[in-house]
Order: sequence, then structure tokens, then C-alpha cells
Amino acid sequence: VITQGIIKVVALIFIMLVHKKARKGDSITKIADDLVEDEIVISPIYKMVKEYPEDTEKDIYQRLN
Repeated sequence: VITQGIIKVVALIFIMLVHKKARKGDSITKIADDLVEDEIVISPIYKMVKEYPEDTEKDIYQRLN
């Protein structure tokens, strides 16, 4: 149970970072480069941010899970 909580917190922080960068207008490629992550990991989060701009990080997390 504790491990799942930690995973959720890490996921929410990651979503927050992608969310912030996407709202600034950064591309998927730039975000992936900045966060040292593959574009395939960034892409679903980025698409959710663009499709649902009013959503919070928690909302995006829920949509992805």
C-alpha cells in the first residue's frame, strides 16, 4: 500500500512537470529532452493536457489510469 502511494505521488509530480511545460507551449520533444524521458512516456500526458486544459494533475492521473 505504501509503495502504491509513492508511485502515485511520483506520477503526479511527473504529470505536474509535463503539465507546466505544455502550458508554456513547449513541444513533446523539448519536454522529453528537459525531463530526460522518452517521448512515448510524455505523449499521453501531453495529449491529455492539450485535450483537457482545465484538468488538474489529479484529473489527468485519473484519466490515464
